[in-house]
Amino acid sequence: MQMFLWKLTIIFSMLAFCQMGLAFLYEDSSPKQAASGVFALCLAVVPYVLARAVQEHNALEPSATEAKKRKSEGELAEIEEWLEE
Repeated sequence: MQMFLWKLTIIFSMLAFCQMGLAFLYEDSSPKQAASGVFALCLAVVPYVLARAVQEHNALEPSATEAKKRKSEGELAEIEEWLEE
């Protein structure tokens, strides 16, 4: 999923570039150009933010699993010590 989101980010960034170019070439007033610029910015930024969020979530997930594993190993060691007594 992470690679799909990064590819989507690249595609939408290219679309945003085209949107900006067309807006500056064919829009006749500054407010229309500004609105097209904001739209193009949203096209580029939203997929990037989603891709980064998924990337960070995937990066944090193994450490949370590892922490749970260490905790369970610690609990098992305590139980084994208690049984040996």
